[in-house]
Amino acid sequence: MIGRKNFKKVNKIFLCLLIFTHIRLIHKYLSEWSRLAPKACEMPINMREITIDKYLRNLLSEEEKRLFEQELKNDPALMEEFTKYQKAYQALLLGNERTLRLKMQQWKEELAPPADRVHARNIYLYLAAGLVAACILLLIIFFPQTKTPDTLFKENFTALNISSSRSLPPNQDSPLSKMAERYNRKNYETLLREYHSLGKDSDIYTKDMASLYLGVSYLHLNKSTQAVRYLKNVSNQSDPELYVHAQWYLALAQLQSNQIQAAKTSFQKITQDTRHLYYPKARKILNDLP
Repeated sequence: MIGRKNFKKVNKIFLCLLIFTHIRLIHKYLSEWSRLAPKACEMPINMREITIDKYLRNLLSEEEKRLFEQELKNDPALMEEFTKYQKAYQALLLGNERTLRLKMQQWKEELAPPADRVHARNIYLYLAAGLVAACILLLIIFFPQTKTPDTLFKENFTALNISSSRSLPPNQDSPLSKMAERYNRKNYETLLREYHSLGKDSDIYTKDMASLYLGVSYLHLNKSTQAVRYLKNVSNQSDPELYVHAQWYLALAQLQSNQIQAAKTSFQKITQDTRHLYYPKARKILNDLP
């Protein structure tokens, strides 16, 4: 079975071969064009072409634009030439290869030259549009838009929200209740200073809850190394929800600390369970990672 990375390599090779074939066809058309219309190749760009180009790129003054539009209304030949240039200009702005090919086919049928002469200018416009499409494909292949680990972390890191069926102790002065209160008020430094040792010699639930709050608080302060240490201590023996949260925030902490391989392993563990709370996000991150 071809792996995801190998599939990407095969896909790139296929696209390169497609572009190479496309460029060979362009070379063939250019050779034929040069043979059939050498004089047309040497024709200088006239003032009409310059004016059309400036109009399409919005470089004319208001007065020049008004005069040109008036001339378009009165000169059918100029209007026909302008329409061809306008369609070619729009082709250069298209970024979708499939749409571009369909448009080129439609324009080829609409602007098919008579049998008794060669429209060298139309051929040039088609070739230019094809070159633009090839360049876009090359940019997509060799300069893919990949997200950095830091960007992925910032896009996915949100505050911890525990809705565990096992409630906090009814005593509001208990350490866990106070820790949750500090966290909800975003007093992360106070939480870490007062409760960094909470969980030692305590029951499993208290230890797991404290480790989770401490680890995520370190993440809020961009201290991913300390966050990893605490989040690894959360077990799956006290409350399944705590463990689910710990898996997610551990993977994010590894991502923030640039431990890419470890982060991938953690995200892959999450995606093994399609019912996992963070399954969709973990799968998306794995697809975005290089």
